[in-house]
Amino acid sequence: MANSADTLDQEHARHLEIYVGQHCMNCAEALRIAALAALIPDLTVRVIEWDDPRQAIPARIVAVPTYVLDGRIVALGNPAPEPFLADLRRHLSAFRARQQEPST
Repeated sequence: MANSADTLDQEHARHLEIYVGQHCMNCAEALRIAALAALIPDLTVRVIEWDDPRQAIPARIVAVPTYVLDGRIVALGNPAPEPFLADLRRHLSAFRARQQEPST
């Protein structure tokens, strides 16, 4: 799941990866959170199947669901959806503000 890649400026996009697995009882909630996060402008969301042999899973991913924002693990297990989504929006807003600051 991702926002339209055609309309995203990748320099200004942030990336959320959510690792899930078929054996995971809590991953349905992770998919729900992924769908909600995908609605946030300038955020690309990628759901990665732990069980897919074609996926190269980094060694630091040891459980599912795991949430990785811009290469940094931000949650092991499902976070509370509303505060997590609010934090993502704040993160994106702060990132956009930094991008608009004149360079010194």
